[in-house]
Amino acid sequence: EIPKQQIVAADRMRIPQGPEDCFAVNRRSGDGESDVVIEMIGAEQLTVNGTLWNCSEARFSREVWHGAAVISSRDEKVIGMLLINEKGAQIAPLSDLPSGLGQPTR
Repeated sequence: EIPKQQIVAADRMRIPQGPEDCFAVNRRSGDGESDVVIEMIGAEQLTVNGTLWNCSEARFSREVWHGAAVISSRDEKVIGMLLINEKGAQIAPLSDLPSGLGQPTR
């Protein structure tokens, strides 16, 4: 069961130890229809930049991809959020959960 004010159950999230193979997932809407879009991101495309991971070779449009969930290829758990900004594509990996929402696996 998912607690109130939470979109994803804590057991479906994981704090990653570093860059890993993953995919971005988002919903694209238009013309009264909605589609799920998925884009693979290989660990070799990711470099650590402080608390974020830079995505090299990535061609993501801000309109479709900003705020997309980043899912691990290994266990299909949410490990972060895709950000599209002036620096290009970056992943903000999960680092913690607010208290009271359960504990993610590591």
